[in-house]
Amino acid sequence: MSSTTKSYWTQWDSLLIQDGVLCRKWENGRGDRCHLQMVVPKAKVPDVLQLYHSGCSGGHLGVKRTLLKIRERFYWVHCRDDVEDWCRKCTSCAAVKGPQIRSRGALKLYNVGAP
Repeated sequence: MSSTTKSYWTQWDSLLIQDGVLCRKWENGRGDRCHLQMVVPKAKVPDVLQLYHSGCSGGHLGVKRTLLKIRERFYWVHCRDDVEDWCRKCTSCAAVKGPQIRSRGALKLYNVGAP
């Protein structure tokens, strides 16, 4: 059994079908807030990432805010990993941020005499 299947199996009590769409009932840690998240099939994950990070409503907000926006309405296993990967590979974000590794100057050899 795949890790994705195992994850959905353990959440069986939180899953329901509403209007022909598989949804997940999510409650916060205190249990005072509950809402439904649509379960996204693996094939549609890039579409959601494109819309919420790179699309008109996205704005290249970075990992944290993109993840918050997606989790308001959607759910899939390994969502955080997919969002982090998408943001890391985003060419627009990379162009604004600049290079991740700072270049260092060339090393030079100096002859040192006795003190």
